[in-house]
Amino acid sequence: MEFPSFDRRTIVGLSIGALIPAFALTHTVVARYRVSRHRLAEEWSARGERDLSDAPEAAVVDFQTALSFSPDRNDDRLRLAEALMQAHHPAEARAQLLTLWAEQPGNGRINLALARLAAEDGDVGHAVRYYHAAVDGSWDSGAQAARREARIESAKLLLAHGQLVRAQSELIGIISDLPSDSGTITSVAALLVSAGADSRARALLDRALALDPGNRDAARLAGQIAFRSGDYHGAREYFRVAEVSDAESKEMLAISEDVIALDPFARGLVHTDRVSRARECLEIAAERLHRCQLPATAPPGAPLRYPDQAARLEAARKLSVRQLTRDAEALDDVMTLAFDIEKIQDAECGPLDARDRALLILAQRGVR
Repeated sequence: MEFPSFDRRTIVGLSIGALIPAFALTHTVVARYRVSRHRLAEEWSARGERDLSDAPEAAVVDFQTALSFSPDRNDDRLRLAEALMQAHHPAEARAQLLTLWAEQPGNGRINLALARLAAEDGDVGHAVRYYHAAVDGSWDSGAQAARREARIESAKLLLAHGQLVRAQSELIGIISDLPSDSGTITSVAALLVSAGADSRARALLDRALALDPGNRDAARLAGQIAFRSGDYHGAREYFRVAEVSDAESKEMLAISEDVIALDPFARGLVHTDRVSRARECLEIAAERLHRCQLPATAPPGAPLRYPDQAARLEAARKLSVRQLTRDAEALDDVMTLAFDIEKIQDAECGPLDARDRALLILAQRGVR
């Protein structure tokens, strides 16, 4: 039996013709395999997103599985690092993040995550550097809010370590970029107060109150700042808006009201009102002197402990309204006596009440 003879070209052509369907089949199988792995990676990634907030340990497994199907998904690697952080595996999280950082040193999210890890370790230097890199870095979305959060976290870390000036710098850097949200502005102002920047904080709080006049937290903080700065009229108005209930603010409000009500040198007062206030101040001081002269621990018949002040007080009480109205120097002497009594530093006198504190504040201002 004779077989047909084929030349070399024919054989090569037939071979190629036979290989084409095989290559096509292989390509189809590989493509389907890749699609299948990509789909599985997507499914496990989605499962990780669902588990991340409530079950970080499960999310770790989810993202690891997703990466086993598609190792080049950097977003999943970053989410794996975040899941590891939430699951309290900082070493593993740092390893993932540093791998990503080597490829994307300007990525804001990666730098922010590294900053948080360093902050948890108490490594202020590295944390602040990573925070700054996050501020300067690139963000896929929400860049302004993310950069603001990075600065706020950096400021909180610096405050926790007593670095107030550096914390002020971080907070000042976001003042002009704050949203028109009264609550956010108030929280930043509170941090400025902690950093010792009362004047900047008060300006921010006024801004917050302009947006929301009923913001009690802003009014309370502004009242405390005004009180510390000696603006007792401002403090009173802020505290009234705040309807304060905490003990510290209530005491500040009471003292502010007493300073305003007792000051005999306030502008616009007629002479009779000045005299009336001076005499009231004298009686407040007399009550304190009585407590100092005869403390609860004194035995019966004990001598007066401050006889000179007692003699001056008796003489001052004898001055009539007419005398005090006509003689400005006598009025000044009455107030000087009241101030001198309030300045007595003696534990036996008992605690100072709001009116005593108000007189001490007036004493610091001096007789005018």
